[in-house]
Amino acid sequence: MELQSYGYNIKVIHYPFVDNVHYQITNEDYLIKIEREYWLSVLMVVAWIFVFILITIIFFGEMIARNLYMPFYSLLSQMKGFDVRKGEQIQIMDTHTTELDELSQLFKQMADKSIQQYQLLKEFTENLSHELQTPLAHLKGKIELLLDTDLNEEQMKALSIMYDELNRMSSLNRSLVLLMSLEDHEISSERVLFSDALKETITQFEDIIEMSGRTLNISIKNNVYITINPMLLQIVLSNLISNANRHNIENGSIYITLTEHFFEIKNTGAPNELTNETIFNRFKKGTSGSGSLGIGLALVKKIADVYGYKITYK
Repeated sequence: MELQSYGYNIKVIHYPFVDNVHYQITNEDYLIKIEREYWLSVLMVVAWIFVFILITIIFFGEMIARNLYMPFYSLLSQMKGFDVRKGEQIQIMDTHTTELDELSQLFKQMADKSIQQYQLLKEFTENLSHELQTPLAHLKGKIELLLDTDLNEEQMKALSIMYDELNRMSSLNRSLVLLMSLEDHEISSERVLFSDALKETITQFEDIIEMSGRTLNISIKNNVYITINPMLLQIVLSNLISNANRHNIENGSIYITLTEHFFEIKNTGAPNELTNETIFNRFKKGTSGSGSLGIGLALVKKIADVYGYKITYK
């Protein structure tokens, strides 16, 4: 028996006698000794083959899935970005799959119908607003002429009430149209000097506040800017200051503060049943605000939301 480095060489010799003849028979074989490193090499080869097959399956599976579902993901992306106010048509892809084609066609029909209905509603609202302004203006003119004539006290009082109600209707009409335009985001914005705009608005209300017997306390930091439409900023400030004066007590106070981080208006007043969740809703009015339209703070909230500003009440 001969020992080799990686196995054993086995030799067997036999000497039989056949018919008194002496023979030599030799049988030789080699047994391989398999080392541990060999098994590790085999396992590594198998593992790499498995990894290669797995990567190939994933790669080609992803390629096939992309080609199959690309129209679906395209439709899904358009659905997420669909905005009826923009009026953009939905673009669909031919998928050669009956179900996806039907889904795409259905969504396109719904989108087109939504855009059409929205445009009709928008035109109706604009036309209605325009048509209402003309008769309101005529009625106000007629009442103004009647107020200049010789009338008794009862007639003057009735005409005065009618004139005030017409002014309320006109103001309500303009406010609703402005609210709709804000919801459509049909507005512009620019960098406005908030400090000066606030001071100018306060000047417009100083006489009214003084005549009401209320004290005005002002703390305004200079050179504070804000990104907003100047006209809408004027509406916000006018509504807030007007509300602070209207919903106040006799000989009360109004506090107006502006810093680089916040704008705050505080006022004395009777307890209000409205909360932060309800006060900014349309046509919500407190018991002390019977003379208001109930839409001013809703307009303020909408303007703040459009420009990404937070407004709260307590």
